[in-house]
Amino acid sequence: HCGGDGVQSEREKLEEELLREWDDEDICQDHPQNWYSCDENIHCMHQNEGEDSWCSHEDARVMCRDCAGPGQKCESARVCTDELLVCDQLTEEEKEALDPMHPCVHESCAVSHHSSECEDLVFDHCCNPDIESCDRTERSTCSSIGCSQFTDSNSYYEIDYEM
Repeated sequence: HCGGDGVQSEREKLEEELLREWDDEDICQDHPQNWYSCDENIHCMHQNEGEDSWCSHEDARVMCRDCAGPGQKCESARVCTDELLVCDQLTEEEKEALDPMHPCVHESCAVSHHSSECEDLVFDHCCNPDIESCDRTERSTCSSIGCSQFTDSNSYYEIDYEM
């Protein structure tokens, strides 16, 4: 209300209407006031069955699990299927199902996420097929969050070299 004329702008009316519609109890609602991101507690998606952890607590918000239904915030969210976010939590079966050149299972990335070979693997896995330097024909499961977290982290998971 900087103008001081007492007239409410159209934008202010719209903002007030959006706030009235926002139900902060509905964390799955895709709404500008919903600050929850789909990668919240994504590690819980890969916890071992029966494992007692915070993920099992009734108040645990696992957005990709709880908010992936039709019309919900995380429906079809790429981050919900991005292995790069959970490399260290993948089961042996999940690791075996990955391409041997996948950054989660390739030995160069186990040594260092910052090696040039690992960075090349991440690029090859995450690149957009629409750009000329990308050899992919379709998008992978890689999300921008997964790519960023993987490349910014140190390698702290183990690779089974017998695989």
